[in-house]
Amino acid sequence: MRLANPLSFLNVTLSPEDVAEPVSNEQLLLLARQSLDKIVATGAFETAADPALYLYRLRSESHEQTGLVADIPVADYVSGAVRIHEQVRERRAQLLGEHIFQLGISSSPIALAYRNTTDLARLIEHGIAQTPTLSISPDFGIEQTIWRITDPATVSQFQSRLKGQTLYIIDGHHRAAASLAAYERAPSEQSSRLFGVMFPHDSLRLRGFNRYIKQCTAGDLQRLTDAIGKLGGTSGLYQSPVCGETSVYMAKQWWSVPLRGTGFDSQKLFDQILAPCFKLTAADAPDIVNVPASDDVLDLQSSVERAGSAGFVLAPLSIEQFMDAADQQILLPPKSTYFVPKAQSGVFLRYLRS
Repeated sequence: MRLANPLSFLNVTLSPEDVAEPVSNEQLLLLARQSLDKIVATGAFETAADPALYLYRLRSESHEQTGLVADIPVADYVSGAVRIHEQVRERRAQLLGEHIFQLGISSSPIALAYRNTTDLARLIEHGIAQTPTLSISPDFGIEQTIWRITDPATVSQFQSRLKGQTLYIIDGHHRAAASLAAYERAPSEQSSRLFGVMFPHDSLRLRGFNRYIKQCTAGDLQRLTDAIGKLGGTSGLYQSPVCGETSVYMAKQWWSVPLRGTGFDSQKLFDQILAPCFKLTAADAPDIVNVPASDDVLDLQSSVERAGSAGFVLAPLSIEQFMDAADQQILLPPKSTYFVPKAQSGVFLRYLRS
């Protein structure tokens, strides 16, 4: 997609694996800057003369959700009014912070949840009944529709009903940390705010991440076999795990394995299986490959068989579980939740400097 369409925003959100030859971070940022300038020069973006709120609807074949795009004070993130539930990889946050600072833009909104109320639901219903500002035909199966809200009374109603609401990051923990770093590096009115989209909690669909080990030894697999036995695992056909257990695929065989104790399954999986069996010291170790979960586990099976390793499936967290984790200041391993459909990059472009 990146090479086929030079005006794709994927050329701006470059990562090292998107480039054929190894490049430095400085070279990567230069390529991203050149791509951004090229896209902006085409007139692809319309400049908003005045501040506004935006309603942003994401619709797939089986689901839709509408959120409010707005600025959120960085101070709320620091104070804990914006709450997190996943650990952040420091190096990734640093790279994203450098990207934001050097390009001077935010283009991927941080997705957050708020506890829905009748008043907020009515405001959204009224807003999407108006003529859309922009409609984007399905891309990767997602239809995007945007409404610009400029009426002072409506803006004020949204602001007053969201005032005091706790916000929960559901996608974008690293972007939030990177935005804070960019603000601390160059404080300004624009950089003092996070670029976010806030969704009502009861409209969201969360999935989990499947995991497999990139490479392992015969000793690792023997320790895994022993651990499955000690935990009381049983073999058979694949069954979707429920809360408190994991499904393990190894040597072309599925196992249902209970996870002991209290707490969240992603942490229990790491503590009881991944760390002791594969000698891992961190839940974000490079030997762990995280794959967005789907109803079909054939891809996971194929990856495991090619690697000669083991794969793991967990039940996804519920919305209430991830909110409870954030409220209790419990940080889960990276890639504990997966939110679909995701807000897309390059639909909005927010400059951090005048």
